Amino acid sequence: AEFEAGPRIPNSVHVDMDDIAAKGHLNPKNLPHMLPPKELFAAAMDSFGISNDDHVVVYGRDGCIFTPRTFFLFRSMGHDPSRVHLMQGSFEEWAERGGDVETGPVMVLRSEDLDPDGSPPRYRARDAANVCDMDYVLRVVETAAAKDGEDEDDNDDAAPVLLDPRGTTFHKGHIPGAINIPYLSVLEDGDRLKFMPRDEL
Repeated sequence: AEFEAGPRIPNSVHVDMDDIAAKGHLNPKNLPHMLPPKELFAAAMDSFGISNDDHVVVYGRDGCIFTPRTFFLFRSMGHDPSRVHLMQGSFEEWAERGGDVETGPVMVLRSEDLDPDGSPPRYRARDAANVCDMDYVLRVVETAAAKDGEDEDDNDDAAPVLLDPRGTTFHKGHIPGAINIPYLSVLEDGDRLKFMPRDEL
């Protein structure tokens, strides 16, 4: 609703992560934020007028935590990593610094308006990359448990690292062997949309 009414950056589009997420038989447990099938993502990009050659800049309002997820979505679905960018700072900061904004109602794309099984899409998407399923994570945990106490130098293969980015407000407990780096710890104080400088990271 906020995007539809404005203000917003001119010519921007609204990507609703949950609206284009995997649903139905692709997501039988109805989990939120699941990556969409490539056909649906491609259909959405065609409707947005986004091509594989476009540079995409992801931005959000103050306090939004989904901009990194949207950034990952584009890279995972095959958009050229050098053409996907994450704006440092919020839309509000953009406006305060004199960036162009527009107001007035606009139509927001909904997944029910798309036909992913229709004519071949112009946008070339791939099956989501850099993701794993629960069975893979279970194998990582079991392998680590079996090698517990062994000298790491005896193993030539680097073991995957399980990373838990949750903060203290989430439920207790963690996957065995995981390390915790709360996502807020890599952001500038008080700004959920701006990463710390590289040398500090």
